[in-house]
Amino acid sequence: MTFYSGFLIGLPDSETPADLSIKPDQISKGDRNQIHATMERDGNIFGFKHWHRYKLLTEREFFDNPERNVRIGSLLQYEVLTVMGDGKALLLAETKDIANYVIDELLRRTVFPNFRRIEIILDDLIDSCSKPDSDYLITILHGSYAGNDADLKRASFYGADLTGSKLVRENRKLFNFYTCGVERRVLDGLPTISGREGESLIARLGNDGFVSATLSNRNRALELGKLINYIASNRWLSSWVKRSMKEDL
Repeated sequence: MTFYSGFLIGLPDSETPADLSIKPDQISKGDRNQIHATMERDGNIFGFKHWHRYKLLTEREFFDNPERNVRIGSLLQYEVLTVMGDGKALLLAETKDIANYVIDELLRRTVFPNFRRIEIILDDLIDSCSKPDSDYLITILHGSYAGNDADLKRASFYGADLTGSKLVRENRKLFNFYTCGVERRVLDGLPTISGREGESLIARLGNDGFVSATLSNRNRALELGKLINYIASNRWLSSWVKRSMKEDL
């Protein structure tokens, strides 16, 4: 599995736990709506000490295709990745639904105070990427239309450098963008060369903290961490996120 989706999450006034493992009795004891699930840490990934892989075992089925549901006894096994920082974490899974399940139904019962999704201020990120000296550029935009044409509700844009597009630049104020795709403009001091569509994409980001990325190797994981840290260091996050936290994803 190389494609992951999830959310940037955080704790307003607490350190993130070093281990998010979940034992069965942590979530079922004394609960009318018992959930039979465990999440066990399965080592580091990509050689980074703060990138952790977990095995999630649950009775919940997330894939319509039975071949994708790996059964271990009476439960189903899925993969979850976490990247732990100071007051924040990136939680990724095989699908967005799995990530939501872990955050809202499992960690809600085991981590107190509860994790909150960290909003990403996409407008500021997009503005930054419009500068020619920016390290990043925008290649995907999805947004709702805020103009006076009642027949148009939403629009999507794809391109090599959307903030450099005259069409997008001149009509920017007519859209509220809620998703963007980010690529490198410069790598090791040199302009990047576009390959096949999506090949150079670091991540898709949502204003609700959503993150999706293809993590096929260590370099891709490193680029994702750098992008999240770039956003955090510029304070393009929910205002409640600790200002003193290290940018170390």
